[in-house]
Amino acid sequence: DVSRFQRLLFLLKRWEGPISCAMHITSFDELYQFYTLVQEQQQQGHNDLFQQYVSIHLLFESPHSEYDESSGARYNFYYPINRLRNLALRNAKEQSDYVFLNDIDFQPTLHAHSSIQSMIEELPPKTFWILPAFERFDSTLPTNATAATTTTPTTTKNDHDDEQEQTVAIINDDNDIHSIPENKASLYDAIQREEVAPFHAYLPAGHGYTNYAKWYTASSIYSVDYGYSFEPYAIVRSKDLHDFYPRYRGYGRNKWSFYLEAHYRNYTFQVLPDHFVVHMNHGFQDGRTFENDGNSDIEFPRFQQHLKEQYGVPISASSEEQLIKTQYRHRGNDGGDIE
Repeated sequence: DVSRFQRLLFLLKRWEGPISCAMHITSFDELYQFYTLVQEQQQQGHNDLFQQYVSIHLLFESPHSEYDESSGARYNFYYPINRLRNLALRNAKEQSDYVFLNDIDFQPTLHAHSSIQSMIEELPPKTFWILPAFERFDSTLPTNATAATTTTPTTTKNDHDDEQEQTVAIINDDNDIHSIPENKASLYDAIQREEVAPFHAYLPAGHGYTNYAKWYTASSIYSVDYGYSFEPYAIVRSKDLHDFYPRYRGYGRNKWSFYLEAHYRNYTFQVLPDHFVVHMNHGFQDGRTFENDGNSDIEFPRFQQHLKEQYGVPISASSEEQLIKTQYRHRGNDGGDIE
């Protein structure tokens, strides 16, 4: 939404290439804010990259009738994440034969576009080139830090076997682009300082298939297997690429369902050795437990039906329990140590 506009400018400075961006607008006030921000970029005259490369596509929706003003609940309870992705994707397909499937909170390697463009013709059909995902931590903050941080409680045992709470301070980057590593060497240094780690390493199914332990020393592209719940950030040929399942809204299943469908369409996965993305952290967002039409628990059976109709996948084969049993082949590479 409009609040992420500054991150779009940061992304542009690092990517330095065409960007198709979809923005969610829920009121005339937001529309005016958006118009003002765009006008500033055009009038200042110093952001030629914005005028040259950025195309923005607006999705208008009025707030849901169950929007809770008393609690201050944001409309992201129903945030139409996949409709926005499809809006950006469809316009990108009109501009290029290749697309980088990224989210606004992830910053790529500096000058990534020109570097990747120089070898893009080597990308095989129906193959994803993965940019491993990382996130930043602040190892210098005390464990009880609260200002501008999010704490993740864990439980350990002390010498007397009394439980005590430990926390990991996660930097709320806001608009701090200067702290994001620019290349693999600086990322490596940040990892050694324990300032950066694989993204959501505590949920290895999401990105662990990237095989971080291998990536740290990789000097060439390498292949990885698909695994259930894999949801990387990747580059792919745009021709015949399917849409994200549009009915998913808010949090949950919205991106990994895209890659599950790609798996059934016989796409393969490779990892780029010198490129990555780093998450610009933000506060916890609503919608992770909201149950209404559009919630992932309600939509998953409909998505299963979609897989059956499009690819002949039996409902029993696409149940989460069966997918975990037959496809979840995580190898333990959820970060590992750099040696």
